[in-house]
Amino acid sequence: MSRIKRSRNTASSGVVKIVCITCCMAFSATTSAEEFPETQEGGRSKVVAHWQIQKGLVGGAASSSQLIEDSSGNNRHGRAAGGPRFQSVELPTTNLALAFDGRDDRIAIADAPGFHLTKSFTIEAWIEIAYYAGSRQNHAFIVFRGDKREGFDPWYLCIEESGQLKFMITDLLNETSTVMSPAPLPTRKFIHVAAVLDDETGTQSLFVDGKRVASTKTKIRAGGLLGGTGPGVGIGGRQDHSHQGYRGSIAEVRITAAGLSKSEFLTRRR
Repeated sequence: MSRIKRSRNTASSGVVKIVCITCCMAFSATTSAEEFPETQEGGRSKVVAHWQIQKGLVGGAASSSQLIEDSSGNNRHGRAAGGPRFQSVELPTTNLALAFDGRDDRIAIADAPGFHLTKSFTIEAWIEIAYYAGSRQNHAFIVFRGDKREGFDPWYLCIEESGQLKFMITDLLNETSTVMSPAPLPTRKFIHVAAVLDDETGTQSLFVDGKRVASTKTKIRAGGLLGGTGPGVGIGGRQDHSHQGYRGSIAEVRITAAGLSKSEFLTRRR
């Protein structure tokens, strides 16, 4: 007979993790969106997509037939490719993560008008870096939007070969604006990273664990419609197969069409 185990702190987190001891199946049930609004300003209407890695077999690989569900209500679900593996984690907002091998593992999401972030926006993720990008790789993409063309990638967040966190935006003329953390990020520990563009002030910023680590002023705004073939969003790599994969774990990704303040990040317990 299967025995059910519940994770600790379920009352304070708003997330109940249920594990079937016999079959090692793990999944999470979240409280309602109305009880825990996505942002303090603008509510859920500003959330473009929110992938929480809610369902999976700990230690097992995510198959290409398994949806990585978008909990924003916008139905921007992703499909796993390459077989990233589920792992159990204890974070303020989630219990599961996916481990990516840096080769062909990724989550691919079809492009949609909601990803045309031409004004303010925020990209957030809980990540654990296993290794920095290889010398022939240059970028290890955490979150990426683009197509199969060289350049013209509207936005991405990645880890460089140096271990630095990089946030780049590119306009329709392929003009870019970049901000990078001054120091390498730590490995083998979960951290929260956020990339924020404020359209009103032109401030492009990077945050690590809620602390602003780098910023610049820019007139560049991310392009909207992609003109090449194979457009989409990738998590843990490009949406199409490439050598620029992320080596480590990603537990949660949220994209918001607003320049969030640190008090609105996914660092708070729900």
